[in-house]
Amino acid sequence: MHLADRGCLYNYIADSGAFTEPQARYYIKQLLEGLDYCHFEGITHRDLKTENLLLDKNFNLKIADFGFAGPISGQNGNGLQKGIVGTERYMAPEIVQSNDGYRGPPADLFAVGVLLFSMVAGQFPFLQARADSDTLFKLIKQGERKQFWEYHDKYGTEKLSDTLKDLITALLQANPMHRPSICEVFAHKWFSGETATHEQIIEEFQKREVKVQEKLLEERKKK
Repeated sequence: MHLADRGCLYNYIADSGAFTEPQARYYIKQLLEGLDYCHFEGITHRDLKTENLLLDKNFNLKIADFGFAGPISGQNGNGLQKGIVGTERYMAPEIVQSNDGYRGPPADLFAVGVLLFSMVAGQFPFLQARADSDTLFKLIKQGERKQFWEYHDKYGTEKLSDTLKDLITALLQANPMHRPSICEVFAHKWFSGETATHEQIIEEFQKREVKVQEKLLEERKKK
């Protein structure tokens, strides 16, 4: 197994704050490339979350924990997944709403939308643990995109680009048929923006690690 020297992506967001858009592009590109390979090999992950995105010693992303993974062909060969699996905050609504089953790849892309929002906002897009029962998710479901972002802009997302907001909203669509595919995500206008270089990522995240250590030392001194 590969060693994830730097821990998981969740820790960097929780301990040192949200990523810039160039930094988010760097990691979302790596995530989508890995996810595209999984889908090409016939596997849907079904539990994508920041805790399952690990970083190696060079801060490159590794997708981990395939405990809930399933065949894209479906358990019965009809392309449909069964069972409520995954982590609620990243769970596509059709996972809990569909009695007839759901398709894995669109559900994975919903989780990517939650991940992308979390990376750039430092928080979750919905108030409730499950999107299907959340008032903010209902705004997206009803096409009230403006109201969804007006709520979050009060808490810091006003700095995000319109193209990023457009991509996130597309990934969080209630209807899985309306979500973009991985190829369509890569073709989205947001990906034409600046992407952090590997050198910039290493420099930035090493600084983050130093700040976290300094913060821990200060807290220990106070105790």
